Amino acid sequence: MQPDKIELMSPMRVERSLKRMTLEIIEKHAGKGLMYIFGLNERGYKLAKKISSNIKSVNRMNVSPIRIDVHNDKVSTNSIDLNDAFVILIDDVVFSGETLKKAMDLIEPYGTPKTIKIAVLIDRGHRKYPIEPEFIGMVHPTKLKEHVEVWLPDTDGQDRVVLYEEA
Repeated sequence: MQPDKIELMSPMRVERSLKRMTLEIIEKHAGKGLMYIFGLNERGYKLAKKISSNIKSVNRMNVSPIRIDVHNDKVSTNSIDLNDAFVILIDDVVFSGETLKKAMDLIEPYGTPKTIKIAVLIDRGHRKYPIEPEFIGMVHPTKLKEHVEVWLPDTDGQDRVVLYEEA
């Protein structure tokens, strides 16, 4: 039996949230130096592509997302120097913080950034590590047995965020 899914974010709300997050990122970092945007795993990378595209359309900053595959310990490029750069890590959902901690470990060999900021579409709480996102689409505290799922157009047909209880 399929669990009942509750819509947390409609396609319009996802789009509005990503645009707002983009403007917040531009406000804090535009003109201050080199900025790198990293997308974590498949969905974080897709969100990073959307945010990068939004940045280019609003500010004309040359920002291309870089994928971090946390599950395979891989960064999609070797030709980056993060020394004194601004780094934005983008993920779809933050829960315990383990994925973000591992992503920080994976970029460490590339230099020491000025700052590392975190952007997530959904913050569902329950941190294991002291990791707090600065750019957030929505905060939705969950129960431990609940699951948040982010749907994206090229994989799932539309932008949407749903919540359901695991059986």
